[in-house]
Amino acid sequence: MPLPLLDPSPVQVTFRTVLFALILGGGGLVWMLRFGDLLRQLPRGIAAGLQHGATRLGNALTSGLGFASIGLTVLAVESGGPGALVWMWIAGVAGVALQSAHNDIARSHQGTKDGLLAAIASRFGALGPMLALACGLGLTAIAVLLGGAFTAQQTSQLLASTTSIGRVWVGLLLVPAIVWAVVRRGKASGAAGKLALLATAGYSLGTLWIVLGDTAATGTALASIFADAFTPGATVAGTAGGSLLAVAEVAILRATEATGAGLGVTAGEVGSDTAADNDATAVATVMPLVYTGVLGTLTTLALLVHTQDAQPAVVSSRALQPLATIQRTATQPSIYGQTFTLPADNQMAPNTRYPMWMYPHPRGHKLGQIADDNRTVGLVAWDNTREIDTLLFHPNGEHRKNPGYDVVVPCTRKETTRQGVPWLELSPIDPELDLTVLMNAHDLDGPYIPLGPILFTGTALSTLAHDGTKGMNMIEEPRDPAGPLYPSLANATKLRFAGPFVRHHEPPQLAWGLASAPESTFAHNTLEHLRLDPAPRGISLGYMTESGYLVVPAWDFLADTRAAVIRHKTDPAQDLMIPVRSELHRGNLRFVSALSDFELGKLQFLVDYEARPYLLPPPYRFDVEVHSGQRLQQSEPDAVALVPTIDYAHRRTDPQSVYTPSPREVLAEADMRGPVLDREGVGRLREAFANRIPGGNWLLLLSLLPLAVLTLGAWLRRGTAAASYALRSHPATARAVVGGLMVAAVVSACGLSLQSLLPALDLSVMALAEINVLALIAFIPLLRAGGRSG
Repeated sequence: MPLPLLDPSPVQVTFRTVLFALILGGGGLVWMLRFGDLLRQLPRGIAAGLQHGATRLGNALTSGLGFASIGLTVLAVESGGPGALVWMWIAGVAGVALQSAHNDIARSHQGTKDGLLAAIASRFGALGPMLALACGLGLTAIAVLLGGAFTAQQTSQLLASTTSIGRVWVGLLLVPAIVWAVVRRGKASGAAGKLALLATAGYSLGTLWIVLGDTAATGTALASIFADAFTPGATVAGTAGGSLLAVAEVAILRATEATGAGLGVTAGEVGSDTAADNDATAVATVMPLVYTGVLGTLTTLALLVHTQDAQPAVVSSRALQPLATIQRTATQPSIYGQTFTLPADNQMAPNTRYPMWMYPHPRGHKLGQIADDNRTVGLVAWDNTREIDTLLFHPNGEHRKNPGYDVVVPCTRKETTRQGVPWLELSPIDPELDLTVLMNAHDLDGPYIPLGPILFTGTALSTLAHDGTKGMNMIEEPRDPAGPLYPSLANATKLRFAGPFVRHHEPPQLAWGLASAPESTFAHNTLEHLRLDPAPRGISLGYMTESGYLVVPAWDFLADTRAAVIRHKTDPAQDLMIPVRSELHRGNLRFVSALSDFELGKLQFLVDYEARPYLLPPPYRFDVEVHSGQRLQQSEPDAVALVPTIDYAHRRTDPQSVYTPSPREVLAEADMRGPVLDREGVGRLREAFANRIPGGNWLLLLSLLPLAVLTLGAWLRRGTAAASYALRSHPATARAVVGGLMVAAVVSACGLSLQSLLPALDLSVMALAEINVLALIAFIPLLRAGGRSG
């Protein structure tokens, strides 16, 4: 996964640094204080798990971290490279100590209902209740975000990769599981524990099949894990340069979320009911090692064995092709005004009339006149001008071909007549805007009018060339004077309308598609999710202004960019990564450095570095419908057509906001790599299971889907207990509130990317972890005594 999974802003870096110190420092401190006790507790936990079998171990797996640990393991490896697994092991070892410490802190308040939170409230005097409240609300947020939103997002990736179910529908499928958990009061059961153990076993056997099936690749993967763990090469998203701290920020953060270390989780619950059970406590203490040492290691090895280079396969061409055949090979003027020479393989019958379409250019057509007031553009009010309410202006110079730099001017319409001809006048809504001044000040060309399509009736006629070759032409039937008013076909051809195309459907829409790559397999009539990734060293989009701004199109995914690369001229290993921020200015996004002591305008003074930054945006994601490729003109025989759900003619209409670009715009950028299948977290495992295990698709689905559903119930219990204490409310009320929040999180998160979901999850985890460090400090005397007295 590309670099932008890491937010390099100073605030986030500070939070991650504190979290790094908390996990290693806090876990190391507890190990030093009670080394002997922890060593005794580890075999006790393993023995308890084996003794009680499916019930004890299964219930521990349903604590909600089994499913999350798999997705977050993939995320950590994608972010920090194979060496991230070593940091997950370290976090797992630290997690054993922190889990044990939290259990003992909760038991120190034995006899009260609320365990850990009540212990915190009683330990800090007047500040205690406030800290306990903050901790309870933090746990509630974690339950909703990690247990609800993250689980739903990863489940959507799982189902999207293994079935034809669209991601946006997954939330609706998971809602009944939440409602069921609320109705039955979120109680755990032995059946759920056995199901979790069976699902985990199935997943573990599948990953073992992959790992043991290619021992050579497994050996290489193990070597890369250890080789990359403590070297600058294990940097974020594979970018050159960086340091161990950059890796630690990502890998430790994700590993912490995967193991639950330091989050105040006591045996999978907040209260003291399970913490009072010695066996349950012992099993819960060793669970971080299960998550990282077993599930984390098997997941990482399976992923690395299948994709040694970690580069997803390109699944289609980058050239959009019309899915309807253009019915002309040449044009010529005639007494009819315009004649089209039809292709030799056309399916038209001579002397037959056909309804035909001519389609406009997505960036508009240059016509209309600017009146003397420099504010009004007039043109004939054809039938295909009824929807026009904007003017477009194209930039001159090197950015002319990029539609992202087009200037959009919202207008008011005035319909009138001129010499008996219907006339349309468009004037800017902004009363101060002078169109001529706008064009001269920004070196623009125009105006361009975004016209609609032209419908006409054409007649196919047989022809005979001078050499005796037979062919066919098409002419336009005489128009009905009372019919719609359109430009003549001669004018439409001069204006670069595309066509003619045979009219097949209403409303008019020209479909364009991508031809699938030869090795790609897609099921017909399904919805697939693709993405374009930025190059590891950033993209060259945009230009630098004299005032030190990097100006780029106002594409919405670019607005989420938080980092840029300063490229070294000769050695990529010496590239620098800096945080950046953006603002919307005059219809474009402009970026500046997020560091107070570093300006982009001064890059020209850096020796051996390029004078401009290269943005590292999130991936650009778009959905495609899978159809037959028979109408594709240039493709392999077995190729299918991937038709973007965003209209080919989709364009910006509001200059005051960012907009979603069409794939046509972003595919033109060479530094955006792909298209590849959009898979995150558990979705990345699909190809490994499907290609290396017979029936692997079903094994992955049947293994992880039950864990995902059980995760929702487990986190609902955890969030309910925390909210009930924090808000001093009845458990039924807290359960309804948390259940409602979780439903909202689940439904909304399925269509989101990890890029948009992780910041909120990260902040909630880090804030809660920092509260916990205070608890650890305050309870050091208790921990030194082994937690046996309170």
